[in-house]
Amino acid sequence: MALWQVLAGGERRLARGPAGRGPQELLPELVTIDGLLGGPPGALAAALAGPAAGPVPAGARVVAPVGGQEVWAAGVTYTRSLDARVAESGTPDPYERVYVAERPELFFKAAPGRVRGPGEPVGIRADSAWDVPEPELAVVADSGGRIVGFVNGNDMSSRSIEGENPLYLPQAKIYYGACAVGPWITPVWDVPDPYDLAIDLAIDRDGREYWQGRTSTSLLRRRLDDLAGYLMRGDVHPAHDHGVISRPILLQVLLHRQQIGVVERFHSHRLEGTGVFARMGAVLGQEGDAAPQPGEDAEQVDHPH
Repeated sequence: MALWQVLAGGERRLARGPAGRGPQELLPELVTIDGLLGGPPGALAAALAGPAAGPVPAGARVVAPVGGQEVWAAGVTYTRSLDARVAESGTPDPYERVYVAERPELFFKAAPGRVRGPGEPVGIRADSAWDVPEPELAVVADSGGRIVGFVNGNDMSSRSIEGENPLYLPQAKIYYGACAVGPWITPVWDVPDPYDLAIDLAIDRDGREYWQGRTSTSLLRRRLDDLAGYLMRGDVHPAHDHGVISRPILLQVLLHRQQIGVVERFHSHRLEGTGVFARMGAVLGQEGDAAPQPGEDAEQVDHPH
């Protein structure tokens, strides 16, 4: 049984339903993601097994399963990620050093309220020449740092900006529409081995598949609980975070303009056991352009399959 968040009657409500088959039953109105992640151990399991508040109403839309959580990310966690970051950077030494260091690279990705959900457009910087969607394994941890679930994440990034200078990382990683999470949270007990999950990505343009690739979490160098532990250090996480903590090996050179053209249109990715994520890319920052609002130019995904 998976945890979903839906927009129903203008309100965000939690729901439960089988992974891949859509939300079926609303949870009680007072049950929230912040309450589950900030509550005692076992709060998520109790909510998924507890009483329901009725069926999910017709027309309800699946939204990002995020409450008041910040989203953080970890980089250079795969060998392929290391190779790509070294190749694109004029100063490769920081990436080589952090790959072998005890302390991982952790960086802020998105503030609460700025995370996109299924079918909503993600952003592409207009001042960037090389942009990539990065399908990620997102780890959901409670306020005690315990991993309670997994979800799809998309770490949209500007490779050309970061490659110019590592100090430009915030501009390459943190901008409007740069982070997406969903469609549902798979409880940790339903994932027998998080180090053996397939991650797929497909690029569709003009109604046809333009590119596809696959990687696996088996190629992770770091342990998920270690990354979550470092994220907890020196900070307070009352409702805790989704930590987008894995970087796929196939996507570091995926969307170079010289390879497959301008980043635009549609891409989707699938994380084994946690669903398919559909995305429209919208170029942001062009003079005179208004920032897209969630849901604009996006395929609505009410009940993902």
